[in-house]
Amino acid sequence: MHNYLRTIGFSQYKTKAQMFELLNKVAENPHHQTALVSSAPETYIEMTHYFGKDIGITWHGTIYEGEPEYDYYFPFYLGRHTYLRSGFSVEKRISNNSYTGVIDDLRSGVSVIFYLINALDYIEWNENGYINYKKTPIALSALSVSGTVLLPISMSEEDMRRKRAEQRHRTRLIAAARKGDEKAMESLTFEDMDVYTKISKRIAKEDILSIVSSCFMPYGLECDQYSIVAEILAVEKTENTITNETIWLLMVDYNGIIIDLAINSLDLIGEPAEGRRFKGSIWLQGKLEK
Repeated sequence: MHNYLRTIGFSQYKTKAQMFELLNKVAENPHHQTALVSSAPETYIEMTHYFGKDIGITWHGTIYEGEPEYDYYFPFYLGRHTYLRSGFSVEKRISNNSYTGVIDDLRSGVSVIFYLINALDYIEWNENGYINYKKTPIALSALSVSGTVLLPISMSEEDMRRKRAEQRHRTRLIAAARKGDEKAMESLTFEDMDVYTKISKRIAKEDILSIVSSCFMPYGLECDQYSIVAEILAVEKTENTITNETIWLLMVDYNGIIIDLAINSLDLIGEPAEGRRFKGSIWLQGKLEK
């Protein structure tokens, strides 16, 4: 069973028999089906079925002797906000015909790793030279099985302006440091030490979440899973068409990185609202756009 199946409303599906029944629904009535004859020796096939607004399951396999043989499936939530990044790369995973994408985002200062949900599109576009790794738009989305709604940190207009200026300054330093600028590296090191010192003094009397407004950290052993704290920009609901479980659809912002996030209402503590913060663990997904 896929750990994030409950995110899209299948919290009670816990046996292989239930999973096979569900996948048969996908195969019998797909909303989208793709077959791709590539330079590989096999013909790939993908079937996608939606179980609510922009949430669903994709079943991936190959054609063998005229019949489909399905290898793996995954739940997904389609991101709605596409925009350009400074560049990305894609690598094939070891175990199956799935792919991992990597974005070097200067605003966060880390490499953002995501699970590519439109693998067949990528294979076709890459083989035909349609992908520009510097300009192809990417929509980031995420599934979560554990989350909490936090109140925002009170900030004045002056605090917000200062924060944006500091973020722009840090982005410029990171860009310079990646080009080998030793002064930029030194400045980043001193800034990090200064922040650590300030937090160490305040944390004795304050809660860490009242000091740190956002975070984006690797979570667990999987490279595309993260623990985040991010501002909620928009809130919406959808309902699983089979189980009638309610799914929260949140648009969150981490330092300018917009992520469309889905979480089962059973797994979210608190009432999400614009301006509040989301804290939780996520499985990050990405979709390449033409």
